[in-house]
Amino acid sequence: MKTKCVYVLVSNERDSYYEQMLCSVYSLKLHNPQSTVLIVVDDGTAQSLAGKRSEIRRYVSDIVSIDVPNEYTQMQKSRYLKTNLRKFIEGDFLFIDTDTIIHSNLDEIDNFDFEITAVPDAHVNIGQHKVKKRIYEWAKIGEWEVREDKPYFNSGVMYVKDTPMTHCFYEKWYYYWSKNYKKGLFKDQSSLAKADESMGYVIKEMNAVWNCQFIENGLKYMQDAKILHYYASRSKSPYLFGQKNYYSSIKENGKISEEISYMLKNPTLAFLDDCVIMTGSEKELLTNIFRRVFSQDYPRTYKIIHKIKHPFS
Repeated sequence: MKTKCVYVLVSNERDSYYEQMLCSVYSLKLHNPQSTVLIVVDDGTAQSLAGKRSEIRRYVSDIVSIDVPNEYTQMQKSRYLKTNLRKFIEGDFLFIDTDTIIHSNLDEIDNFDFEITAVPDAHVNIGQHKVKKRIYEWAKIGEWEVREDKPYFNSGVMYVKDTPMTHCFYEKWYYYWSKNYKKGLFKDQSSLAKADESMGYVIKEMNAVWNCQFIENGLKYMQDAKILHYYASRSKSPYLFGQKNYYSSIKENGKISEEISYMLKNPTLAFLDDCVIMTGSEKELLTNIFRRVFSQDYPRTYKIIHKIKHPFS
């Protein structure tokens, strides 16, 4: 595999991002032992990769430390590195989010022709997206046109060639992210959509197996998935690697336990015992019932929660 695999990490001892990335890189090396793995970090994260947080150095080829503006929060630093990534890395690369498990060999990526590719968010076009209303809100702030027959690309896995076009694309991505940041919108995918629009829609759709979002409509791709994306940002997850307490042994011992190693070798087994599949209509029904009951019994609290979840509505 000639294509570099690249991660972005902004982390400290209090969060679980390092442990997530260690598991992802471990699984990557299981299936791709000769792969080149790079981690792009801020200075603070680089200094923290010692002691119990040094195990990752066994699996990566290089740790690239970047000077990031101090005024940024941890999340903003991560977005800064992600949207500027093209100028930090030489050669073609496959960007992979930390909340992923690699499920198979990735050698096929070397044969990709497109300059920049990604998988649709939730594996659907915007018109079918469950948060379509919020995408419209983000687009209004980011000043881009919503096209319901087009995807809202997920930035968790992206293949990027080293070409003048992709360098220009990333310059625009960072520019629009920094512009949205000043408006209070920190999401990188909205500015990704704006950059794509400004370049004439250059992002090509990657096969769903490269970013199988099995929690969001991707279950049918799971058997053939190359990369499993489990969405660590969810407060509750049926997937073991999506639960922060699952990484406690790594935090304590600095190494991957036998139990976690087994699950990384068999990632489709890493679900809670009490776990059911729900259709979209069933979920919508339960959501509507909850919304109706909660808004009637606790109207003030409901309005506060709604405002937090939809700050731009």
